[in-house]
Amino acid sequence: YRMLHHETGANPYWLSIVCDLLVMRANIRRRGALEAADVRWALDEGLRQQGEVFLQEWSDALEESPECATLVRGLAFAGGPVDLRGLGRALITSKAGNGLIDRQSLRRLVEKGIVSTDGDRYELTVPLFGQWLRQWEV
Repeated sequence: YRMLHHETGANPYWLSIVCDLLVMRANIRRRGALEAADVRWALDEGLRQQGEVFLQEWSDALEESPECATLVRGLAFAGGPVDLRGLGRALITSKAGNGLIDRQSLRRLVEKGIVSTDGDRYELTVPLFGQWLRQWEV
């Protein structure tokens, strides 16, 4: 449950997609108990089937500003919650930026719901979006 909740960011759309796939898998396999591997399969399959939905989110980040898109890319490559220093390192490692953080752009991404913050740590609200960005190297 935690993996499903975290990876989808508790987004109702993604929860419904992934849960439908999980029910389908359980019915095909004729078993009620699901394991972490089943959840991972459903997340990957949902991403494969519905990945174009993330094109809109990516477009929103690009429309906001090139700085916002750079930050989203850096957070995708960070792969989880990071502080500003970790985000700067992710920007350099992913070749998305020079390591400097545009705090105003980061604040806009939080306001739009693309990025979540917990104190001084930041991550994509729907980590599955980060997987899509890494997979397609957008």
